[in-house]
Amino acid sequence: MATPAFAQMPDVTAQKVSDTNYRVSFTMTQTDAKVLDGSGKVVDKQVAKSQPQLAAVVWEEGSWRMDGLAAA
Repeated sequence: MATPAFAQMPDVTAQKVSDTNYRVSFTMTQTDAKVLDGSGKVVDKQVAKSQPQLAAVVWEEGSWRMDGLAAA
């Protein structure tokens, strides 16, 4: 199975809500994909698509934690 490639996300923006909370907007993109069964037969196909997203993140105990994710 191939490892998915990760691309840079040039459209990421963050809005400060409080000292520990931010809203982050970005576009999530999926490339064309084939879904295979255990024998390697293609059982479904997914077409490439992009969807704007909005994430709520919180700085907690020394790391960022995602508090929510929604389509923008």
